[in-house]
Amino acid sequence: MFVVLNTVQAQKKSALGGLMSKLMAIFSRAKISVREARAGNIKYFIIDTELKNGKIEWNKVYNVAGREASRLIIPEGINPPRESHVKAYDSSKFILHVFYNTIFSILKNMQMSPDSIVIGIYDPYAKAAEVSPSFLKYCRHLKVVTDFPDKYYEYSEKAMSEYGAGIIVSDTCYSFENCNIIIAPFGMAGCNYYPHNALVFDIDGICGYSVTNECIKLPKIYTRELPPRVSEAAFAAALYERARVKQIGNIIPKFMVINGRKMSLYDILANIPQPLVKSNIKIIS
Repeated sequence: MFVVLNTVQAQKKSALGGLMSKLMAIFSRAKISVREARAGNIKYFIIDTELKNGKIEWNKVYNVAGREASRLIIPEGINPPRESHVKAYDSSKFILHVFYNTIFSILKNMQMSPDSIVIGIYDPYAKAAEVSPSFLKYCRHLKVVTDFPDKYYEYSEKAMSEYGAGIIVSDTCYSFENCNIIIAPFGMAGCNYYPHNALVFDIDGICGYSVTNECIKLPKIYTRELPPRVSEAAFAAALYERARVKQIGNIIPKFMVINGRKMSLYDILANIPQPLVKSNIKIIS
């Protein structure tokens, strides 16, 4: 079960006099109610709360949401104050999951031999160690830049036994010198050296293709009752993580975002860089 917040404007009582109407608006209590909704065959709940003087009575939302208050799906642009103890649903893990889905889809559809591809992973805190061996089937070499190489050794041995290739681990971005593709699942900040014509995937979108909330769209069957301004990405995350809708985990967006622009996966594939040479280096100042 999960809960979505919906805000509604309070109805004006036109029968009252001007001054009385204003006083009633000031002292009246905002109404709040809960209703059941469905996304396909999944049941969830919507909290409808009236805006009082354009504001949300967060104490009421907290009381009605109960334990779901710490993971409430909230319309975009609304930020609950810290003292309210209401927190928006954190969809970052799901976004990362879709980020990986998208990269694997592109790698599968590339018209280049894996023997001509060198992939680099920028992972300062070694959070991508577990998934890293999966990239070896698409490349000749896999180079990882991390501040915690020990966390990669276990997976490097696994990669050698499964793919016959190890993971080259380094603590400097100069190791990306010959990479065709660079993946930064936790952001590219901190890396100031990489080939200028490498294909870069960066979850933060600092210098490469990214997956953002706007990239994720759900089939209509899941969004028919979804309140306006609620992010489909956050809703998809709840369906996948809380309601265990496995097919949501297979989402691959039709486009990625780079420098604020949408780029279809087809166009990304059409612009895959050719194998690099050592001289093609970009230094970021």
